[in-house]
Amino acid sequence: MRATSFLVLVALALPTAARAADWAFVGLVETGEPAPEAELQAALQAFSAELSSEDRAIPLAALVERLGLGSVDRTSIEEALAEAEMLFFQVEYEAARQKLETALAAIEADRGKIPFEVRRDVRLLLALVFLEGFQDREAAARVLAPLAAIHVLPESVRRAAPGPVIELWDEVRAAASARTEGWLYVDCTGCHGGEVWLEGVPVGITQQSIALPPGRYSLVLRGLAGAEELRSLVHEVQIRAGEETRLLVALAAETSVLAGPAVCVQAAKLGDAVDHAARLAPRVGADRLLAWRFEQDAIRVWAFGAAGERLGSWTRPVEGEDLEATLAALAREILAPAPRAEESLPLQVLAAPDPEPSWRPVARWSALGATVALAAVGTWLAVEADSARSDLEALQAGRRSYASVEEARRASRLAETVESRQTWSAVLLTGAAAGAVGTVFLFLP
Repeated sequence: MRATSFLVLVALALPTAARAADWAFVGLVETGEPAPEAELQAALQAFSAELSSEDRAIPLAALVERLGLGSVDRTSIEEALAEAEMLFFQVEYEAARQKLETALAAIEADRGKIPFEVRRDVRLLLALVFLEGFQDREAAARVLAPLAAIHVLPESVRRAAPGPVIELWDEVRAAASARTEGWLYVDCTGCHGGEVWLEGVPVGITQQSIALPPGRYSLVLRGLAGAEELRSLVHEVQIRAGEETRLLVALAAETSVLAGPAVCVQAAKLGDAVDHAARLAPRVGADRLLAWRFEQDAIRVWAFGAAGERLGSWTRPVEGEDLEATLAALAREILAPAPRAEESLPLQVLAAPDPEPSWRPVARWSALGATVALAAVGTWLAVEADSARSDLEALQAGRRSYASVEEARRASRLAETVESRQTWSAVLLTGAAAGAVGTVFLFLP
């Protein structure tokens, strides 16, 4: 009884836990329209006011960072590199490490603005800081690994860089080359011949199997035919030894994004913008993505799940040009639970007993059949045991010993038969009794 009560409590608690969700907001605009950043912020505030305490609306700036759309400024990266180098020579290793790790995090979100040489120099200096300042060779190797596996250092760099870093670079590269290769295959609609860049290094083209050392890399598609300025978002790919990693890039969706204080998706047609938002949903990392379209006299919203599945859409006219009231009403409408089926049923139907579960008739007659079968077999074995006992008693009647070895063997077999059939008869009849109890319970209303 206690176990049943515990399970009921757990079942009641699970729906409450399942309701907690992260909500992300993007805008929808047609090409040439301004991004509705102020309207999106107002929608976020109105929606947050209606959310339960378990749910959370992701700040607009946080969504920009999640998609890797934050601004990556070349000048600031180069300044950070110069400052970190000065700190290194001043033996300020911790300050240099922090500055370089911040710069590296920004570089990893870069879609092609930062020159490769700057990316490489940041990694080389950070590895040197770990080697000289912290004597942490393992951390230094992790910093160099993604680039050393796919890039050969020019002789000019090898001559200028400190010996310990070059030695570790060669060691990491040799270890990567010694491992079994993996393969990368990148596909995307309408981007045949696009260049695949890993860690800022071109390694091949789309629709082509590319052999690579195992490891984790950041990937960007660029140099696309007919649209050289297009860049995909940054993708993290894991290459495993002896396996092919396949990546499908929704390039049209990724290149449709406008990044600012808020994320907006643009397209020549509104329907295309909605489709792009659906394809971006898996990259957002939220439980729900709401795509907002702000029109002159109405607000339209599309909701998508974590995998990009469409969950619903809403349209609400702007009430007396009061945007705040319209957004609040729309938020309540989106968050309102779906009406239960019984709410729309007539009273007499609600008072009717619940329909019998579909499994109950099957279980009922199966239990009855099993009970009858157990009882029949158990009874038959009991009869057979009595018959064998009668034969054994007749064989032993009035005798002190058996007339022959054959009679003795037959008596032994009969005794074993009696014992075996009595045992199985008892087991089956006990099962039949239990089945009878269960069958009666199933037949009760």
